[in-house]
Amino acid sequence: MMRRNLIVFWILSLFVFSQYSYAETTWDGLYAGLNIGASENSHSKNCETDGSGCTAFFEHGHINGGAQIGYSKVFSNNFYISPELNFNTVKVHIKPIDDIDNLKLRYEINIGPKFGYIFNNAFSGYIGAGYSHVNAGVSGQSVDYDGYHLKLGGIYKWSKNLSLDIFYQTSRFGEEIIFDPNVSRNVEIDLDTLNSIRIGLNYSFN
Repeated sequence: MMRRNLIVFWILSLFVFSQYSYAETTWDGLYAGLNIGASENSHSKNCETDGSGCTAFFEHGHINGGAQIGYSKVFSNNFYISPELNFNTVKVHIKPIDDIDNLKLRYEINIGPKFGYIFNNAFSGYIGAGYSHVNAGVSGQSVDYDGYHLKLGGIYKWSKNLSLDIFYQTSRFGEEIIFDPNVSRNVEIDLDTLNSIRIGLNYSFN
């Protein structure tokens, strides 16, 4: 349900912003800004490190915020590429997380390019992909996950230097082994997916 609501919000936002145009702007150059959004993650627990036995599945929602920095370069008429670094920290957990079976996200780092198309002076759409890293807490232990992400978004420039970036991102990760004091053995905690919708406010230094 939450994932569907995130996608619907993203589509409606892009439709609204795509109707406007700004006459004096450029898409080249360095930019940086802040973002806020909502996300949900799904993860599973296996009491045996080979993936068998005592399997449970969980989903949790979050409200998070962070910052990003990137550089855009326009090439071949209306196409552009934007390598970007994005950092987000989770501050509000929509569903309480207070036991060994639950994985509490702490922060997320994303690095990768965005490939976009400029529809008019004020609006562009893009796709992106790259490397993702997540740090989480389980039973007082710090666990790190590495994976990849895919994103789909749109950018609306409301002035020469200020822009809104609205995007949907889905990330995939793997599993880590931790010690579970409830069963006195090592268990496998899989961070399966992390889906987010975010709105970023960027300032362009050009």
